[in-house]
This record gives sequence, C-alpha cells and structure tokens, in this order.
Amino acid sequence: MISALNKLQDGSLELTITVPWPTVENSYQKVLEKIAKQTTVKGFRKGKAPVKIVEKEVGKQKIFEETLKEILPQAYLEAIKEHHLKPIVNPQIT
Repeated sequence: MISALNKLQDGSLELTITVPWPTVENSYQKVLEKIAKQTTVKGFRKGKAPVKIVEKEVGKQKIFEETLKEILPQAYLEAIKEHHLKPIVNPQIT
C-alpha cells in the first residue's frame, strides 16, 4: 500500500491511498465467494451456484463496492499510522 498526504489551503488534509492490484484481486475473490454462499440463483441450491454465475447475476459493480468496504478500513488505518495522524472526524471518501 502506498499513501500520500497533502495539506489543503483550507487547513484540511488529503490522504491518497493506492492499494496494490493483487490485494484488490484477493479481496475481490473473497467477497465474491462470500456473496456466492448467500445468493440464491435459479437452478442451484442456495450458496451452491458457481462464482462466475453469481458474478454475472449480482454484477461486478456490487462486488467491487463490497470489496472497497473490505479493503478501505484497513488501508486507512495503515495510512494514518504511517503519517502519524490523529483524525478528529471521520474521513470523506471519494
């Protein structure tokens, strides 16, 4: 993970975090498997559909959103430790 800290003119800080692609892929697969276990697809018992079919059924966008929810908290914690920050408000993620 790579992070960069920028001080903005209004006194706030901008923290840019770059997560390596292998980490994203690994997390994506874990999230996809988790969703597959919870999803019912016509023609398959609940949780027994192949992940490729579940991926098409649920949609990659939804899976990527869940992947971000999985990755961001840990990446954020690592970045604030790296830059010795003590945030007083929750971050605004864009």
